[in-house]
Amino acid sequence: MVDTGDMTGTRISLSNEMMLDPRGESFKEMKAYAETALPNLYEPHDGGALDKNHDNWTKELLFATKNDLDDNFSKERLEYYYELAKSVLRDKADSLDEKERKSNSRSQENGTAKNTPNPLYLGLAVGGLLVGGTGLLVGRIVVAAAGLAAAAIGGSVLYKKQNNK
Repeated sequence: MVDTGDMTGTRISLSNEMMLDPRGESFKEMKAYAETALPNLYEPHDGGALDKNHDNWTKELLFATKNDLDDNFSKERLEYYYELAKSVLRDKADSLDEKERKSNSRSQENGTAKNTPNPLYLGLAVGGLLVGGTGLLVGRIVVAAAGLAAAAIGGSVLYKKQNNK
C-alpha cells in the first residue's frame, strides 16, 4: 500500500501493527518506510488531549486512541498511541519475546539456517493476504484495503531484510 500511495491503507496498517506486535520494532520499521515514501502521511494534530498519566492507561483508552487515529492521523497522536500500546500490551509483548526465544532455541538445536524469514513479518504478509482476499470476497472494501496494506508492508519488509537493503 505504501508503494501505491494508499494513504488510508498505510495508516490502518501502521495502527494495526502495534496491536499485532506491541514490542514496536516492526512498527518502527514500517513507520520509517512509510514516512520516506509518503511525505503527507501525517495530518496536523487536531489539539485533542493525549492523557500522559500512565495510571489512566487502559485497553479502553488504547482502542479509543486507535479509533481517533482514523479521524486525525497526526504524528503526535501516533507517537502517543505507540507508547500507550507498548505499556498496555506489555504482557503480549513479553509473550511474543518468549515465543521468539523458544523458536530461536529450537532453530539452533535443529541447525535451522539463520536466514529464515522473521515469522512476524511473514505472518503479517500472509495474514494480510487472507484478510484482504476475504474482504474482497464479501465486498468489504475497507477490510480488503487493510488486509492488502498489511500484506504489502509485511512483504516489503521481508523483501528488504532478505536482500539486506
